[in-house]
Amino acid sequence: AKTLKADGHYPQKIAFDLNGHETMRHYGVTEGEIMYLIGVRPIWNENNLVIDVELISREELKRPRIDVFLAMGGSYRDNFPSRVELLDKAIRLVATLDEPENRVRAFSLQMEKDLLAKKYAAGAARKLSLARIFGAKPGEFGTRILHLVPRSGVWDNTSEITDVYTNTMSYVYTKGKWGVQEKVLYKTAMQGTDTIMRTWASNMSSPLTNHHFYEYLGGLNLAVNRMTGKNPTAYVADVRNPDRARVELFEKILQREFRVRLFNEKWIRGMKSNGYAGAGQMAELVKNTFGWKVTRPESVRNDTWEEIVNIYVRDKYNLQMKEWFEEENPHALQEMSATLLEAARKGLWDASAKDLEDVARTYIESVAKYGPSAGLVTGGNTQLNDYAQKAYNAPGAKPNPQVLTQFAKHLEQSAGVESS
Repeated sequence: AKTLKADGHYPQKIAFDLNGHETMRHYGVTEGEIMYLIGVRPIWNENNLVIDVELISREELKRPRIDVFLAMGGSYRDNFPSRVELLDKAIRLVATLDEPENRVRAFSLQMEKDLLAKKYAAGAARKLSLARIFGAKPGEFGTRILHLVPRSGVWDNTSEITDVYTNTMSYVYTKGKWGVQEKVLYKTAMQGTDTIMRTWASNMSSPLTNHHFYEYLGGLNLAVNRMTGKNPTAYVADVRNPDRARVELFEKILQREFRVRLFNEKWIRGMKSNGYAGAGQMAELVKNTFGWKVTRPESVRNDTWEEIVNIYVRDKYNLQMKEWFEEENPHALQEMSATLLEAARKGLWDASAKDLEDVARTYIESVAKYGPSAGLVTGGNTQLNDYAQKAYNAPGAKPNPQVLTQFAKHLEQSAGVESS
């Protein structure tokens, strides 16, 4: 509560990324956060299983009851249906409690008014005003943006990513209505959200190494921006070490991840010792950087892209990176340089002319020598190739005609294979 009150007041509504795999690791930390925020406590039976909830009195809570919005993943829906029902019950219980500073009730009353104004029947508006849990339709997993974001050649505006996320995740899960798409209700229930959160419970992955992190938390960020018109504050509950659990601003965590992984000479040497797979991991982290820039723009600064160029294109640490990539996995460097070019092409990186020239040269020389990688970023991306050639042929640059000829030849061959 102290961390979330850092700006001088409590949040109005916190949207949670409710993730089944994380719950399997942390045994209910996120659920505990949700319950405490709205002001209920779990009731255990003799087998230490949570079977019900009870209200925490206003006198004991000593703060406002904070409203929530739960963006539920498919693995959570299918593995923990009883927990979904229990969380729904807890929210409904608090929403009926008429007391001061009960934001769950206040938002429910406002939701009812908004739904009535949108031509919902009185009974339906009252019942649905208590709904706070949404996710993909029954039987479907993911948000559908995981492999769309890096396929930057098939979309032009971030709003297209937001459309896919909200269309996929707007199925309501509440008493009397389970897994039914409710786009109007989805937008209504999200109003007032000023904070988003996700729990981080595993040392095996991180917000930078796991692309599902930006798929879910980043996707939720896009949705809140779209539905409320405001940019939420993002927090991560880091419970990897239960004895040192803490809540931190997401941007702080991501910047630390860049320093300890992607920009860390020791980490790079470790990846080099893993050959082909290590090169692939480097490329994956650069693509995830792109994913965060698309879904949470303020989390990736301009100097982040510049440092990637300095380390992996210009070999800042003198690790013979180009030679190593060419020996172990040339297409990994090609995907990295393509991702950098796409970040610049889409206005996500304010790149200097020199940076663009160096990155374009790296990409074009790689395609000319090894053929196109046909990965998520590069496959069929004619806009990327046009942009790369423009940067390679920029005034003052020294393009190699033979390289350009080979580049065009490989692209033509690749296009022929794809069309056949």
